[in-house]
Amino acid sequence: MVKLIKHGRVIRGALGISGEAVSPVMAQILNLPDAKGVIVTTVEPNGPAAKAGLKPRDTIIKYQDKTISSAENLMDNVAETPPNTKVNMTIIRNGKEMTLPVTIVEKKPAK
Repeated sequence: MVKLIKHGRVIRGALGISGEAVSPVMAQILNLPDAKGVIVTTVEPNGPAAKAGLKPRDTIIKYQDKTISSAENLMDNVAETPPNTKVNMTIIRNGKEMTLPVTIVEKKPAK
């Protein structure tokens, strides 16, 4: 409600990916330590995730040092991040943990 009053509309952050929850089977296939996080399925070309170097099959396990437990949890964290904010995401790629800085953009309104 505060955002609506302040800006006349609700402004939400966007990352530019699609993803799915990590299942126990996918955790084993991708060599993950446990079944937590979000597996990136698609990356929007020229979106913030693509510019940060995120790739399909990367698994997002932390967003700004907060453990990601589900796709909804990640979406909520991203949506609440003001556009043009640089955040750190911890991912696992090919069994190795790494941190990527990504600048969140404003989510485009649905048409």
